[in-house]
Amino acid sequence: LYLSWTHSLFWDNNPPYPQALAMIKRWNDEGRTPVIRLITPEGLLAKLKQQPDALLPLHSGDWTDWWNFGCASAAVETRINRESRARLAAAELLRTTRRTPHEETRQLVDEAYWNLNLYDEHTWGHFASIPHPEWDGVVAQWYHKAHYAYQARSLSSLLVRDQLDALAGNPVSGEGCQGLLLLNAAPVSRKVFVRAPTVWFDNSWLHFSSKVHSIDVEREGWDDTNSRLLGPIELPANGYRIIPISELPAATESEGIKISGNTIESPSHRLTFDPSTGRITSLIDKTLDWDIVDHANPWSFFGFVQETVDPERYPCLPPYYGRDASFQIQYDGLRQDIENWRPNWPARRQGPTALGGHRVERAADGVSLVLDWAAPGVEQLQQRIKLFAHRAAIELSVSFRKQDIATPESLYLSFPCHLAQWRAHFDTAGLSVELDAEQLPGSCRDWVTVGQWVSLHDGTHGLTLACPDAPMVQI
Repeated sequence: LYLSWTHSLFWDNNPPYPQALAMIKRWNDEGRTPVIRLITPEGLLAKLKQQPDALLPLHSGDWTDWWNFGCASAAVETRINRESRARLAAAELLRTTRRTPHEETRQLVDEAYWNLNLYDEHTWGHFASIPHPEWDGVVAQWYHKAHYAYQARSLSSLLVRDQLDALAGNPVSGEGCQGLLLLNAAPVSRKVFVRAPTVWFDNSWLHFSSKVHSIDVEREGWDDTNSRLLGPIELPANGYRIIPISELPAATESEGIKISGNTIESPSHRLTFDPSTGRITSLIDKTLDWDIVDHANPWSFFGFVQETVDPERYPCLPPYYGRDASFQIQYDGLRQDIENWRPNWPARRQGPTALGGHRVERAADGVSLVLDWAAPGVEQLQQRIKLFAHRAAIELSVSFRKQDIATPESLYLSFPCHLAQWRAHFDTAGLSVELDAEQLPGSCRDWVTVGQWVSLHDGTHGLTLACPDAPMVQI
């Protein structure tokens, strides 16, 4: 029989507990049984490996992570860290282009992964962050934790930048731009549109090796006024192309893009919206002749929702400011593993309060519906829904400035789907898991943390949501 024993005065991040050693020694010296040994997890694993297979029960399924529920409180850093993970995959791919190993590169990759994984591993709050978020120690601990994400971003950007520069064979300094190197680190071939700044085409680019870092910063501000849209360009899986400047194809508008009143259309989808409310009234998959949206649902497709404790039904007072509405903190009960959750807590859920405006933007690679909102808990809320000309995909993006709210709050995007007898799969640790059917008993069903995607389907129709930025999903 094995038991875990933590320091009796701590909940987590436990230090050694010297009194435990004294108690175990006294127990064994007095001849009590069973004999107690203190071992490490490695020692336990070695002991288990000595047991006959027939004595060990076999369990199959996913022990779904629930501790990640704090990631939404650090949405920016979580997005940055997920981007860094993809960038590090590109850096690893670029290392294979070098004929001889580069030890400094290997060390930087290891350091980047160390920071990236430390950010993903930690929890989100100091023990005093709820009652005293302004304390110096609380703020200092957050900056220590956030630093892991930003350090991983800087290191992964440095690795990709320098290795691309080396692969391109760029000189230390030079003038003008002869061509463009495009890397596809994904394991599938892709047809892409890319933006390139105007200075790469008018011979005014002054190149030197330490200047290329500015590309990573400035690209976030590239638009039609200072850059050109190029494509579509075919890129091989796990590969790259170098295309001379004179041969780069300027993007031209596709005939498959249509705009008519409150309807936008691509070769694969047709979207209709209500211009007075901003609600998506239909989203048609033209190939299957299927309306994706569940119109009976009170929430809109890609709808913004703020969830809080209802202050009219439960007082949000110190020290927990309303968190005790859903979790009654009774320490004696917790020590005895007594359930403290309150499932029927009084919630208030609100959508946007007003539609500030809408517009349709047409580009060579697709057409976008842009919606501006006033909404609780945020400022400058903007949503963009883009239908693509050359691929059967829909891009959904949302941006806002978050208000500093100390009481419990969640922000959701709702996706009511027109599916009857549906099943759901999501990926975790690189594997596909079916909701419920492939989850171990007792694991979390209230939300899942996905690696890249979650899919709902009924055998004929389906919707897959790619989650590059925000990993938390309720199914």
